[in-house]
This record gives sequence, structure tokens and C-alpha cells, in this order.
Amino acid sequence: MKPEAQAALSESAEQVEARTRAYWPDISKATGLPAEGVRFRPLHVNANVRDRRCVLEARLEDKRRFVLRADYEERRRVPLMKQLQRHRIAAEALRESSKAHVPQVLWEASDTPCALLEFVPGETAVQELQFADLGAVQRDLVWERIGAAIGALHAVSRTREKRFWPKPFLQQVSEQAEAVRRDAGNYPHPQRFLGLCALLHRFGKRARGLPYLGALEHGDMHLCNILIAEEKVSFIDFSNFKNDHPQRDLANLWVTAVVNEEQGLRQGTGYGMIAPSEMRAFEAGYGEALIEDPIFRFFHAYRLFRVWGTIARMEKARGPRVKKKRAALVAVLDSLQDAERTLE
Repeated sequence: MKPEAQAALSESAEQVEARTRAYWPDISKATGLPAEGVRFRPLHVNANVRDRRCVLEARLEDKRRFVLRADYEERRRVPLMKQLQRHRIAAEALRESSKAHVPQVLWEASDTPCALLEFVPGETAVQELQFADLGAVQRDLVWERIGAAIGALHAVSRTREKRFWPKPFLQQVSEQAEAVRRDAGNYPHPQRFLGLCALLHRFGKRARGLPYLGALEHGDMHLCNILIAEEKVSFIDFSNFKNDHPQRDLANLWVTAVVNEEQGLRQGTGYGMIAPSEMRAFEAGYGEALIEDPIFRFFHAYRLFRVWGTIARMEKARGPRVKKKRAALVAVLDSLQDAERTLE
């Protein structure tokens, strides 16, 4: 990023942070929290959205902590407010759950996706898995807890029994495959990607018309959006309010964890390069066998397809991190193609 662009971003980020802090007097009046003596600390937000999103820790003088989050992307204001409503409903539904937790919404603005949330202690699932590598916790137990928590979230998010129709997803696959055929030079491993597209059509055919129990998706299910404490497993940053393929949450979790080394998953020898013991632990917690489910297999491959496209658009595509991600994509595809021969 050019220095002048970085400076403009920083200035904009400071303005967004000031705009968010300015809600505190209204929050104080509505909640009875102190108006003075509040210290704000920015929490991690991706650099490319800091000009329109702000997440702050608000610490009171009595040591109580809260999270103040705001999104200012005007064209997405309505869906963002609906996502906040989805968050609030999930938090209420899981209030008494011993397996899963969503931070309570303590205050929200009437016309902007801005809310004061309960502060959730704990480490991200990435950090918890890193602690497991150091011997602090049992790795399989971490995965079992994550599976149980996602199962609890999906259980309180049920919609209705439906049948799976992959046509809209496969239309995207066909369009992207045609684009790659026209301009293969700007796509990583184009022939392998086209093989993934063909695999998706086969997986879609096998999953077509199968019944499944719908559940509203989290929408951005990955290990950084899961917080683990001794008492509970919490979910943050919901980004969906209507799509109800729960298998997509599960696929997003596993593909993202394998392709992104920083997410703490050691590549294994099982389905999709997942360590078999970790998948078994997750399935024990979640309560369902995933790999035998054709709908999960479809969404797992579809998530790989989406990540492949994202990496193709990355700047500095020859950097070492991106090269590792590309290699991981191909390794996962190899695994899926090998598994296809034995699972069907």
C-alpha cells in the first residue's frame, strides 16, 4: 500500500473510531453505565475495513469491560442491522446453554448497525489449539467442544426440513470455469481449478434433492470467530440472517482452518487434509457424521472453490504466504478426489 493511501486510511480509521466513541453518552443514558471515566481500546479489525468498521473495548473505572461495535457501510446498512438482530436472537436462545454462548446485546442504535455487547473472556480457537500443541490442553477435546458448541448454535437456529438444490451454486461454478478457460494465465493452477469445478458438479448431482434440516448459518464460521474459555465456547461476528444451510458453516470452518496455517490446524491425512482424530472429535461433539453427508461434501468443495477465487485475486500473489495457500488448495483438492473414489 502506498504511504499516502495508508495515511488516508489511518485518518479515516481515526474518524470512524471517534464517531463510534461519540455514542457513549446515549449508551450511558440508556443503560445507566457511567458517562465519565471510560477508556476505549481498539480491538483487532482487518485493515481493509477500518474505514467503515470499528470495534472498541470499553473499560470502566470499576474494571467492567464491554465491546462497542459499529459498521458504517451505508449500502449494507439494512442487512447489517438484520445480522445484528440475528446475533441478538441467538444470544437469547443460548442464554441458558452450557455448550455455547453468544454475547448479549446490551444496547443498540436505532438507525445504525452499532451495538454495545457483553465482553466475552477467553482465547480464540486458534490460540487454544496453539496451547494444545504446547501440552496445556488436549487438542481433540478442543475440537469436541467446538463441535458441541456449533451443534448447540444450529439446534437453536432451526428453520424447517428442506431439500437441497445445488443449481444456484453450480451456476456460479460454471460461470467461473468459463472465465478461467478464457483467461487461464491469471489464475493459479487453472487446470486443477477446472478439475475442482467438475468435481463440484459431480458432488452436486449426488446431493441434489436430499433432505436436510435447515438452520440459520453463522455466516463467517472460522476459528478466529470462536472464543474459548474454561466455562463456555462463544461465537462472535455473525454475518448472515437468512441462509440456512448449516453444512456451509461446517465446511467454512474446516477449509479455512486447513488452508490458513495461521488458524492453527495441522494438515492431516484424512478427508480434505483434516487429521482423522480431530474430525472424529468434532463429529462426537456436533452429533453427526459429516464426511458421509453428500451435502457437507458439496459445501466443503464449494468453500474450496470460493477460497481459490479469493487467493487468485490477492495482491503480491507470488509471496510465500500465498504460495503456501495455493499449495494447500491443491493438496485439499487431491484429497477430495482421492476420497471420491472410496466414499461413493
